Amino acid sequence: DQEKIFEQTLEKNKDKETFTFYDGPPYATGKPHYGHVLQSAIKDTVLRYKTMRGFNVPRRVWWDCHGLPVETLVEKELGFKSKRDIEEYGIEEFNQKCRDTVFRYIDVFTDTLKRLGRWAEYDKAYATMDIDYMESEWWVMKQLWEQGLLYKAFRSTPYCIRCATPLSNFEVSMAYKDKTDTAVYVLLSVKGVRNLSSRVPDPLWLLIWTTTPWTLPGNAAAAFSGDDEVKYVIVEYEGKNIVAAKDRVEAIFGEGAQVVGEITKDELKGLRYESLYPDVAEKMGVKKEKLYLLVPGDHVTAKDGTGLVHMAPAFGEEDFEIGKREGLPTLRTVDTEGNYIKEVPNWAGENIFAANEKIVRDLDERGLLFKREKYRHSYPFCWRCDEPLIYYALDTWFVRVNKIKDQMLATNEQINWTPNHIKHGRFGKGIESAPDWAVSRNRYWSVPMPIWECDKCDGQVCVGSIEELKKLSGEEEIRDLHRPYVDEIEWECGKTPSSSSLSGGEKSMCSGKMTRIPEVLDAWFDSGSMPYSQWHYPFENKELVEANYPADFIVEGLDQTRAWFYTLHVLANALTVKDIGLGKGQPAFKNVVASGLILAEDGQKLSKKLNNFPELDTTMEKYGADVLRLYLLSSSSLGEPYKFSEKDIQQLQRNVYLTLWNVYSFFVRYAKVARWNPVRHKDWESNNLLDKWMMARLKIFEQEVIGKMNDYQVDDAARAILPFIDDLSNWYVRRSRGRFQHGAGEQDKNEAMSTLYEVLVRFSRVAAPFMPFVSEEIYGNLAGGESVHLEHLGDVVEVSGEERKLVDEMGGIREVVSAGLAIRAREGIKVRQPLGTMFVKGNIFKGELLEMVKDEMNVKQVQDWDDMGSKDKAARSDSTGGPQVALDIEMTAELKAEGAAREVIRHGQLLRRKAGYALDDRIILQLIVEDANLRKVLESQEKMIAGALQADEVVYEDMEVDASAEVKMDGVEVKIGVNTIS
Repeated sequence: DQEKIFEQTLEKNKDKETFTFYDGPPYATGKPHYGHVLQSAIKDTVLRYKTMRGFNVPRRVWWDCHGLPVETLVEKELGFKSKRDIEEYGIEEFNQKCRDTVFRYIDVFTDTLKRLGRWAEYDKAYATMDIDYMESEWWVMKQLWEQGLLYKAFRSTPYCIRCATPLSNFEVSMAYKDKTDTAVYVLLSVKGVRNLSSRVPDPLWLLIWTTTPWTLPGNAAAAFSGDDEVKYVIVEYEGKNIVAAKDRVEAIFGEGAQVVGEITKDELKGLRYESLYPDVAEKMGVKKEKLYLLVPGDHVTAKDGTGLVHMAPAFGEEDFEIGKREGLPTLRTVDTEGNYIKEVPNWAGENIFAANEKIVRDLDERGLLFKREKYRHSYPFCWRCDEPLIYYALDTWFVRVNKIKDQMLATNEQINWTPNHIKHGRFGKGIESAPDWAVSRNRYWSVPMPIWECDKCDGQVCVGSIEELKKLSGEEEIRDLHRPYVDEIEWECGKTPSSSSLSGGEKSMCSGKMTRIPEVLDAWFDSGSMPYSQWHYPFENKELVEANYPADFIVEGLDQTRAWFYTLHVLANALTVKDIGLGKGQPAFKNVVASGLILAEDGQKLSKKLNNFPELDTTMEKYGADVLRLYLLSSSSLGEPYKFSEKDIQQLQRNVYLTLWNVYSFFVRYAKVARWNPVRHKDWESNNLLDKWMMARLKIFEQEVIGKMNDYQVDDAARAILPFIDDLSNWYVRRSRGRFQHGAGEQDKNEAMSTLYEVLVRFSRVAAPFMPFVSEEIYGNLAGGESVHLEHLGDVVEVSGEERKLVDEMGGIREVVSAGLAIRAREGIKVRQPLGTMFVKGNIFKGELLEMVKDEMNVKQVQDWDDMGSKDKAARSDSTGGPQVALDIEMTAELKAEGAAREVIRHGQLLRRKAGYALDDRIILQLIVEDANLRKVLESQEKMIAGALQADEVVYEDMEVDASAEVKMDGVEVKIGVNTIS
């Protein structure tokens, strides 16, 4: 921030090719959570990467402001229970409360994102409630209107009775839960049986099934299956002749049920029955001649229930469509708040769910309830208020998705999806099955639909701009497009072309008044319009938007495949007007990443109530942003659920982040002692095998990360960091440690220094998008310059076949060593204790590679597996799928002596650190050993011990020491002390 590095990156690349990014907006009505951090980590990593690759990457943030998320929050705070409370409170006052709420936590959000390291142009943020943004949405609506893609229909639609508004199909899919309902089997008395074949008994009963007893007062018909495979029979049961599907007889009536005959579908069709609640239709003024008959339904199966289902066109999608086909009346027995209307005398004014059990009891008392059962099924809930949804017939505005569905499928082929299976899976199948988009909401705090209707004729107009509204209404100034202000704008219809002239007829005049329809837009229309609305297109920034459309990249959670990703795609394909410059046949985005959702370690949702996750601020304070970012990026494959585990974060911090820091600290410490300067050694070239391997491993790492990031496989790219740091620390540095220390040859030391320096500098460049803070620290201290984030990340030089071979061979060594160390651990033999021989199946190690295996395993020789013969003391590996390895664990006196020496060296090194010696300090080593045999052993190893501990002298008597320790070796007390040589 102080050096304005982000601003410098924008300035540096301002004339380069633009990389366009669409940001999915959060609501700032609450504090940020781990889901926000996950998405921000992916976004920031990709955008930093593209910046370092030389692209101009502008990145604005924006804020969601409208819709049910805000309204339900304000209702809760005001203690409101229904829409009536809002109406009584006043729309203007309510919307002002919503306006005051939307930016409540914007400072907390911004601070958290900055703490995470997310770069963005926070001072250029925009919001969906900005008047410019809303005006562009009106323009989008006008384009849909003029292309005939917007229409109003009376239809049974997903509906929330608490919020009193319809919802879209994709909103419904966002909040399914398992729910247990009461399913009832109800007897209907058939009328006119005598008109059927003489083989059909009279009286006859139909057995229908429903999981929503509350809809029975609205019953209009019953449906049988249209599937030819489903047959119907008549069962005699407890004195009644009952019709049901043949395949359901045993499940309903039990084993040995008495089937007395079949009944054909031709006989079923049009069959009439006695109404369950005849007074309802009569009070609603509906003629019974059109009601209470059997009709075919393709949605009816014999998998559950009875094969006959109750039909209430007002409360079911399939019911409504069949009712429309069959000419059935729609008995809307429930009001918009989920209470029975006065025409339902028994339960008028009661909530439908509260009355459910009362209806079941009523049927039972009248002898019409055959049986009841608990039925557990997946059921939709409101994604905002968490109340169960119903289907409800009402006037709703729709976008004709079905008209552009083929085009949506075609443009989906142009999108690169990560993970790829979403393209033709979740997203593609979602398009194929998508109904028209219910885009209107009977609410308050959102973008008002810009449609005005005449109160006398059928005149309608869709307004596409503020200027157009001014011309139509005569208003001189319009400062706000929200309710209730636009609701007050009216004009005489005579000034507006009627619907006939809109469709090409002559202009007609009318004395009616044009008033705005009461509905507002689905808040998801806000987000779907963002490519245009964020820049106030087409009123401003026309060339900017058209030059950078479609977006190069977007990312959000997997759930957005049925939400933001979907609405962007719908509107991109709907805007096919030739002269707007966006063109036809393009998606809204080229590359999209869909991440999984974050769950608790046990698979449950993260919940404050369950207290199953640590506070976000605490996590960042405890582990740092780099660790949290790398954990979120690498811990799960994109598209799969993330199981948040603080234990795993701790492990990553310890094994990866701190390991990297220790390598960096190791280099700095030894470079300072040696006064090593990279400038003096910039043209170095090493022949050391370990150095060659490390540089080849670095090239492969760079190639892997850049390749994965070019393909937007951020998770795989992040995961490549983990094994690389392990190889760097636990193989290269550990094996090269002696080359950095005092006494190492000058050339060898310089080659090791140069190699490690080059690796750390280049690693920090590649890792900068993933771990921006530690990369900045390492790069700045080692390479200088203003910032690693201003560096260019170019393509990697091709890795040669020889380099790949070396990396593969070194990988083989590590596998063999790992198997050998597992044997040592199993047998309880420390690595410091030398062993004679190691046997390896298919041993191909030679030269330096062979010496590495011997050194790592602390064995004198490595032989082929077949040379082992029948050695009694050979311990074999028990790994499956790994290398076959065995160790000769027989101990000789010489091996034991060398093991004792290595034990002394270990304790001596600890004492050097305890005494605070510099790396190049020479010392006197004190060894006091009472046991004569052990002393003799240590004396025989004196040269090895002194060399390892930088001791000029080893004494075996008391002296003044800077640090000492008493240790036991094979049960014998040994005192070890160290003193510096002045």
